[in-house]
Amino acid sequence: MSHQPWSVPLDGDEGGYSMVELAVVLLVVGILVAVGIPMHLRAARRAEDAAAQSDLRDAVVTAHVHEVGAQSFLAFDPAVAESLEPSIPWEPAGPPSVGSVAIVGVSDTTVQLVARSASGTYFCLMDNTRSVAASSLTFGAGGSYEEVDEPAECSAASW
Repeated sequence: MSHQPWSVPLDGDEGGYSMVELAVVLLVVGILVAVGIPMHLRAARRAEDAAAQSDLRDAVVTAHVHEVGAQSFLAFDPAVAESLEPSIPWEPAGPPSVGSVAIVGVSDTTVQLVARSASGTYFCLMDNTRSVAASSLTFGAGGSYEEVDEPAECSAASW
């Protein structure tokens, strides 16, 4: 029996996959999706948090640039910070927008900064230039601004 090259023979021995084979393939794909999506979401959250932490590290360097020149953190505010580091969106004390840094508190020797990641986590970084510890930086993290806006809440050795 001759047939056209684009036609399919209908002689009972048709090729193809059985329902069991298709079910196995769907099961394997389902397992891969079930494992892959949570891993992707965790990686995305870590990346969002790392971006906020990086902004805070850059911000504290900017605060130090000001402190070296002024011999104090006292006049460090969003306008001064913007003039020193325009690539960071600066905000006054209060819950910051995602991608910006809030200057929460300043004194002669300390500055406390807060950032919010796209994951919704708030991070704080405080620097005390008169600290006798090996590092003058302390850190904190929380699910709301109120969990990181006081010096006592920003006192851990790392995030």
